Amino acid sequence: MSLMPSIAFLAMAAVPVLSEASSSDGAIRVHVFAGDPKAGFVDPEAKDSARDLTEALRKKKAVRLVNEQDKADVWVRVDKRFIRATGGAVATDTGSTAVAVPLDEHVVQATLGAGDYSTEIAGANDWGYKRAAGKLADKVEKWLEQNRDQLLSRRPKE
Repeated sequence: MSLMPSIAFLAMAAVPVLSEASSSDGAIRVHVFAGDPKAGFVDPEAKDSARDLTEALRKKKAVRLVNEQDKADVWVRVDKRFIRATGGAVATDTGSTAVAVPLDEHVVQATLGAGDYSTEIAGANDWGYKRAAGKLADKVEKWLEQNRDQLLSRRPKE
């Protein structure tokens, strides 16, 4: 007696269970993108920061990234990134002269949306855009935690 038909049956039976488990795992589905998909334009720097944000969100347990906005509970559009002067400075002694070096921070600015709601959100860091995207991911995670029940209640029943 061959085991092949039994194995095939078990494999086919497991697929719906795996799909159902992955769609009802309680993670918030997030779609990250840059620019305006309707207009078709994107700023290359915003696209880089969207990639950094995606990498940072991938590490968050309560987030499941999705490729399509209509499959997402929440979308995050990276709008721009820029350097902002903080108004602070660090004095360094170069021997006979003291020099004040201005402190700047890197900012990644985005719009977060769910249904008809949207808000601006930003992450900033002194050490670069990648770390600023990480700070933005932390803020997105906090927003998701605070709004988790509302987001899950709006999800269509599958």
